[in-house]
Amino acid sequence: MSGFCGWIGGPAVPDARGSLHSMLDALPEPTDMIRQAFAGAAGAVGCAVHAAAGGFRAADGLAAVWDGSPWWRDEDLAATARAHGHAAALLDGWRRHGAGVLERLAGHVSVAVVDPATGRALAAIDRAGVQSLAYAETPGGGVVFGGTVDAVAAHPAVAADGLSPQAFHDYLYFVDRVPAPETIRPGVRKLVPGECLVHEAGRTRVTRYWTMPYAPDRAADEAALAGRLRSTLGAAVRRAVADEAPQRVGAFLSGGLDSSTVAGLLADAVDGDRPARAFTIGFEDAAYDESAYARITAEHFGLDHDVTTVRPADVAAVFDAVATAYDEPFGNSSAVPALLCAQRARAAGVDLLLAGDGGDELFAGNARYLKDRVFQRYTRIPGVLRKALIEPVAGRLSRDSHVTLFRKTARYVAQARLPMPVRVTREGLLSHLPAEAVLAPELLAEVDRTAPERLVTDIWDAAETQSDLMRFMALDLRLTLADGDLRKVGRMCAMAGVRVRYPMLDDDVMAFSATLPPELLCKGGRLRGFYKDAFAGVLPRAILDKPKHGFGLPYLEFLRTDPALNAMAREAIDDLKRENLFRPAFLDAEVKALAAPEAQGDGALSIAWDLVTLHRWLARRRDRPAGVRAPVAGAAE
Repeated sequence: MSGFCGWIGGPAVPDARGSLHSMLDALPEPTDMIRQAFAGAAGAVGCAVHAAAGGFRAADGLAAVWDGSPWWRDEDLAATARAHGHAAALLDGWRRHGAGVLERLAGHVSVAVVDPATGRALAAIDRAGVQSLAYAETPGGGVVFGGTVDAVAAHPAVAADGLSPQAFHDYLYFVDRVPAPETIRPGVRKLVPGECLVHEAGRTRVTRYWTMPYAPDRAADEAALAGRLRSTLGAAVRRAVADEAPQRVGAFLSGGLDSSTVAGLLADAVDGDRPARAFTIGFEDAAYDESAYARITAEHFGLDHDVTTVRPADVAAVFDAVATAYDEPFGNSSAVPALLCAQRARAAGVDLLLAGDGGDELFAGNARYLKDRVFQRYTRIPGVLRKALIEPVAGRLSRDSHVTLFRKTARYVAQARLPMPVRVTREGLLSHLPAEAVLAPELLAEVDRTAPERLVTDIWDAAETQSDLMRFMALDLRLTLADGDLRKVGRMCAMAGVRVRYPMLDDDVMAFSATLPPELLCKGGRLRGFYKDAFAGVLPRAILDKPKHGFGLPYLEFLRTDPALNAMAREAIDDLKRENLFRPAFLDAEVKALAAPEAQGDGALSIAWDLVTLHRWLARRRDRPAGVRAPVAGAAE
């Protein structure tokens, strides 16, 4: 999220500075904060940003603000930034190029420029969506923007009380997040990656200033492409740590392919007497623990390696802080180990961590990219045969049959009949249970149940490529990465007082990845085939050969085996009845499943974490007085 907020136009605000500071109070407060403001009757902008990751400048009646890690492709603007700061370069670029300044700006940064005298404003987030920005149009042709939904809702002209029934439904559809551009508050929207908001002549338009430039280069030599991959990623890591004190920099190290790459490149990039530092979270559950692979990487690159084992008591200690840290419901359970790892790094004196997020979405690493080929084969069967024979027979079979062959056949045909990309995004609660069995009738009456399917179809169709694999990756760049993993890691690092950067999502790395032919990405039918071959001899063989694992929390096992967590979950889910969002019978069934967890499969318990997170999020917003911040993990309230 972005550490600034403001507005342009709309109804007059009697106490502009007071309103701006109320909005700033709704932003998370970073460590080493700088807080500055520019406020007038026609427009305002202010920031609450980390001193090393944001800036502000007001001059000649204009104001500019930035948050993140920018760099400039325009040499003149780069020179201005070196001499006077990025905000000065942003103002200079705005005067000379208007919204075209964004084409000259790179890096993981959000920006805003407010020009009250001309009634013009610009706000934008980066191409990967590392930063986020919400906005709402106001009566009289104005617009309010801010780094969180709460900051926008704090403006006196924004009526955003209550929850959006549609966003609540979509949170459950997409498993654990509210996807952009919608938000949990009615009337408030979010920018998507590579998007900007432009306000002029009393009108606001939201437009894309960048899209992923998929253009496979099939004439390129594979060995040359492999060399470019290594050099481009190496340059991205060096850019991420430029001007940083080596002893204050570290890397997340899960033991996976991307975190191992980033940690290894960091070891090459860091100058100094001490080795590069890496931080790992391990678990006692072997099915989730990858710390042995992390140790292999650490030994291979000579890293100063810290490993912390997370147990149920550690989860319980930070659960409420994690659940209430976000401006919208966010149920990704791996936020907990991300926070604990970042806290461990902060305690060790690190204030900048590098993360490996993005590699799977750029270089074809998600399992469903190959798994969906099973369903694609079904579409090759002649339509007459499918409709006259296979589908009528499958329709008579139950997807819940006790006969394995019947059950699998019915489920396969039902899933194969779904259009792309709907079938690869129906993974949440509402794909397994009908909405009528889950949601309260009053809420369901206000919901368009087809909206999530239209959203994923729009993203799929908008990808500028004819390759299904690249469309898959474009979809995951939005829904999995920008709406999920980046929100998770960024907010948890901010809570721990640590900045985070993502070399895999460097602008040059993203642009390079778009030139790789899809058949090369999954070379030999292997996920990340080209990438792994490119890093053979650089990464340990064990890392290249290991199966894909993913960074997760064994919360199902914790709910089964830890009485305190189990009791907390049952109490929270039962208490959700008073919110009138769910059917009581659905919540009763979840409580019953938790009461005998050893007899339940994973499916019966998988939604429990999301429900408890939602309960805590709702309760904190109901109980917290206006102006009181969300808690910081480990701090007394």
